[in-house]
Amino acid sequence: MYFPNSSAMDAAAGGRGPGATVLPWIAGTEPGQVLRYVTELAGHIGRLAGVVNGVGDSGDALRRAWPGGSASDGALGKLGETIAVFQRIVKAVETFQAELAGVATALTLIQQAYRSVVGSVNPVVASLLAHPHTHAAARSLAVSATSGLASFAGSTKATLDTIATVRVAAIVTLLATIAKELGSLLPGTAR
Repeated sequence: MYFPNSSAMDAAAGGRGPGATVLPWIAGTEPGQVLRYVTELAGHIGRLAGVVNGVGDSGDALRRAWPGGSASDGALGKLGETIAVFQRIVKAVETFQAELAGVATALTLIQQAYRSVVGSVNPVVASLLAHPHTHAAARSLAVSATSGLASFAGSTKATLDTIATVRVAAIVTLLATIAKELGSLLPGTAR
C-alpha cells in the first residue's frame, strides 16, 4: 500500500507531522483484507441460511408424514426452536458482517485522506522550507494540515473503537446467549 512521503511536513512540524502521528496508525491496516473476510463470511452465512431453510422444509415434510400426537408435536416444536436459534445466529452474523464492512469503509476513508492531504501539502511545505523567509509559513501549514488530518483520524478511530467495544461486543454476547440456547436444545443437556 502506497503512502506519500511526508518528510517535509514532519520536519516543519518538529517531528510531529503526519508521518509520526497518523501514518503509524493507518499503515498496517488493510481495508481490502477486511472486505475479503466480509465476503468470505457472507458465503458461510449464505450456506448456513440455506441449511436452515432446508431444515425448515424438512420440518414441513415431517409434519405431513407424522401429522399428529404428542411425540410429533414435541419433535416439531424442538425442530422449530432449533430453526429459530439458527435464524438468530444468521441475523447476528449478518449484523457483524455489516459492522466489518463499515470498519473497512472507515479505514479506506482515512487512508485516502492521508494520501490526499500529504500528497498535496508536503510538496508545498518542502518548497516553503527551501527559503529561509517562509519557514514560519511552512511550519504553520504543516502543523495545521497535520492537525486536521490527525483530528479526522482520531474521530475515525473513536468510531472504530465504538464499533469494536460496543457493537461487536453486543454481537458476541448475543452469540454466546444463542449458543447456550442451542445447547439446551441438544439431547442430554438440561433445559
